[in-house]
Amino acid sequence: MRGMAKRTLAVLGLVACTTGCMTWALQPRTTLEGKSFDVAKADTVRQGLTESEVRDILGEPFDVTVDSGHTVWRYYERFTPRGCNPPIVSREFRVAFVAGLVVSREGSLRSANP
Repeated sequence: MRGMAKRTLAVLGLVACTTGCMTWALQPRTTLEGKSFDVAKADTVRQGLTESEVRDILGEPFDVTVDSGHTVWRYYERFTPRGCNPPIVSREFRVAFVAGLVVSREGSLRSANP
């Protein structure tokens, strides 16, 4: 009887932990800094697109800088994704324009446990 009680408690503990993780997984991610953007759509940005076309693809940038004829749009978000014990993820994508057309693009995706 004692062994059965231990197994029952172990199963109940596992169910409680799993339910907690599943409940957390149903929650949306939490943006800590920046503004959400779709990384998959960022892959479609290419040289020659106009500022308007990039805006249609990714939305408004997080910030804009202008320096000696170049305009750089920065898309950035640092967030905690859904799941149990999630890491903190940083995404950044930059698009450089000259005369309103894309001349370069670069991006990064980093994650680190807090």
